[in-house]
Amino acid sequence: MNKKGFTLMELLTVLVVMVIIAMVVYPSVTKILQKNSNEMYSSYEKMMVEYAKASNSSERIIALSELEGLDKIKEEKCVGYVDTLEEKAYIKCSNKYTTKGYKDLSEEE
Repeated sequence: MNKKGFTLMELLTVLVVMVIIAMVVYPSVTKILQKNSNEMYSSYEKMMVEYAKASNSSERIIALSELEGLDKIKEEKCVGYVDTLEEKAYIKCSNKYTTKGYKDLSEEE
């Protein structure tokens, strides 16, 4: 009898190899995704500083809601502000990202 197909042992071996590969690849993929996400938010912060400079406001703190043209950041439900004295932006986008040193200005009022 000439049977063509895989034995149970061959199938289990392939499954074990695939699980091992997945365990090795998963951490590096998640690290790459997190890095790309952080770079995106960092570029948002740079855009906010540039828009604050362009606004020529005399205020030291300019809220994200006051900056025109940053719809992409606002679509992601981000809140934040620019400290014009330090030329640094701070944003908080739900649980995805928060700039180090971010202070919730609504709590201080």
